[in-house]
Amino acid sequence: MALDHASPMAQTSGSAIFQALFDRAAIGMFRSTLDGRFLLVNRALALQLGYPDAASLMQAAGDAVRQLYAVPSHRAAMVEQLRQAGRVDGFAVEGRRRDGSRFWGSISASLHRLEGEAQPAILGTLIDVGELARTQTRFNFAAAEAGRVFDNAAEGIYRSTPDGRQLRANPALVRLNGYDSEEALLAAVNDIAVEWYVEPGRRAAFKALLERDGRVSGFESEVYRHKSRERIWVSENAWIVRDEQGRALFYEGTVIDITERRRAAQALRDNEERFRDFAETASDWFWETDAEHRFSYLSSRAGAYGIPANRSLGLRRVDIALGAAAEPEKWRAHQATLDRHEPFRDFTYRNRLEGDQFIHVTVSGKPVFDAEGRFAGYRGTARDVTEQVQAEERLRTAMMEAEAASQAKISFLANMSHELRTPLNAILGFAEMIRDQLLGPQSPRYAEYAGFISESGSHLLTLVNDVLDMAKIDAGHMTLSPSDIDLPALVRRQVAMMLPRATARGVAVTVDCPEDFPCVRVDELRMRQIVLNLLSNAVKFTLAQGRVTATVRIDGAGRPVIAIADTGIGMTAEEVALALEPFRQIETHMDRTQEGTGLGLPITRNLVALHGGELVIQSEPGRGTTVEVVLPASVVVL
Repeated sequence: MALDHASPMAQTSGSAIFQALFDRAAIGMFRSTLDGRFLLVNRALALQLGYPDAASLMQAAGDAVRQLYAVPSHRAAMVEQLRQAGRVDGFAVEGRRRDGSRFWGSISASLHRLEGEAQPAILGTLIDVGELARTQTRFNFAAAEAGRVFDNAAEGIYRSTPDGRQLRANPALVRLNGYDSEEALLAAVNDIAVEWYVEPGRRAAFKALLERDGRVSGFESEVYRHKSRERIWVSENAWIVRDEQGRALFYEGTVIDITERRRAAQALRDNEERFRDFAETASDWFWETDAEHRFSYLSSRAGAYGIPANRSLGLRRVDIALGAAAEPEKWRAHQATLDRHEPFRDFTYRNRLEGDQFIHVTVSGKPVFDAEGRFAGYRGTARDVTEQVQAEERLRTAMMEAEAASQAKISFLANMSHELRTPLNAILGFAEMIRDQLLGPQSPRYAEYAGFISESGSHLLTLVNDVLDMAKIDAGHMTLSPSDIDLPALVRRQVAMMLPRATARGVAVTVDCPEDFPCVRVDELRMRQIVLNLLSNAVKFTLAQGRVTATVRIDGAGRPVIAIADTGIGMTAEEVALALEPFRQIETHMDRTQEGTGLGLPITRNLVALHGGELVIQSEPGRGTTVEVVLPASVVVL
């Protein structure tokens, strides 16, 4: 609104400048009489009250008190203050706009009298403080919200100075420190660094991180519950509040008591460490499989048995087994157990190692299910039972051998009853014929019968001696009586003794012994028994027109060797092993024609062993047998 140029104000010096300021001001400006009539208004006031311009406002507002003040008493109070003090600042009034809406305004004014005026007028400004009031309301609400959070938060909330003096503490932090009120806590705390942290220098580490990064998160420390000095663990989140120049004003943050969490975590670590210790020191190892029965975990202990985890993970048990195809029923039954998700114990199989190596493993497992009850796999233990399985196999073999030996002894006794009765019956029969002179007195055939008696007695004595020798050997009572002997001569004498029997069977016997052979120190009786047993067997199992050769030599190692070779029926390797077992006789087509105990070779081998030597047999079916008695070089008399 333009100034009335007829007025005295318009006549004053600088009125143009005042007019420009008045019209362009961003806040409402007015001049009015004490009784409420506007004398002058600017455009900002008109817009504020809902009018398009100052002229419209001046025309409409005949009575400012009634039209523009929602509460007329507000203006009366303002005028009274003006009369008494001459001015008002920020006087709050509730106004009414052109459309009837209300607003809150703030009036700052003073009494002003122009030259020639009888009464002073009010010169002032009006500011709409509605938005400010709303902002203040929001601020107050936010402050109240913040206060409620501060007071009711489960976490401790604090404010402290950088040098460690406590400024604020919410009820949760007060309780954490063992006090009843914030005032009591603030009065008790003098230096956080010294009074709160258990570890010296922990506050310094906290400050260093805070100054470097501007905030810290999850900073864990062992602290004292301030009042009781009980030690607890806390986790802190903190930040720095700075002024406009970036200087640190104070620290703010939150504190959580994590003592129970730390204890639970430590208990978990202890349990994990205990489990690892058991896993590392136990003879067993631990394993897990997924829902497809593929290994997802193997403890490191398995590596000690040659089962590397990196080679087994992702495979099924049957994939690393050796010989699973040979036991289909066993593996089908195991797979059925797994498919039914049932526990199992002591499933034993051969676990493949590098190449064709393997160990015997026994496993036990328990199914694992997730929180929803879905099958997640198996978890269990395994151990190496190779030695146990081998021991069981050895035991089974020994039992089978013992059973075979028992059967052999039964067969031996059955045979011996026949072997013993045959010569004994002959002896008794011919003796009775001579005694009773069945052929008449002085019959020349009695002398022949006496020879039969003598021959049968000798054969019977041989059988009995074999049994007794074997018994001595089994009992460990066989002893030697060594003496210096001429070995080639001993062999020749035994050949001479066997020559009549060999000739009767049509078997040729030859001797190949050097004349300058050194003396040997052996038991002469047992050495004769050795040579005679070997010659007897050679002649016995050589058919007519066959040949037996006896040789004596010194081998490359200086050892005396007696070799008896024949062109007889020969034996397989299995038959050789059988012939060396006591009480066992090889079943051949000659069984019905041969006599004996079946103890000859076992006795011979043991007698050779008593001399420190070894018995070496080389034989082939249909091509004959060569038996060598290899004596130690130490028996040679130098």
